[in-house]
Amino acid sequence: MTLSPYVNVDEKMPAKMLHALGLHETRCVVTGVTKVSEEQVKNFLSDKYGEKFASTFDPKFLFNTQGS
Repeated sequence: MTLSPYVNVDEKMPAKMLHALGLHETRCVVTGVTKVSEEQVKNFLSDKYGEKFASTFDPKFLFNTQGS
């Protein structure tokens, strides 16, 4: 599944996840990344916050780019 790096703030998520995905989004915007995979996001979260936290990531927390 291809995801946008933009956080879907309409989805309920823990504050720490919102903050972490906000950092990921900022990194993507600054570096020009427009599409990410679930695995890439989990790797980012795992590197910064640990595997246990990364395992709580749900793809619905980011916008889906299916069809683009």
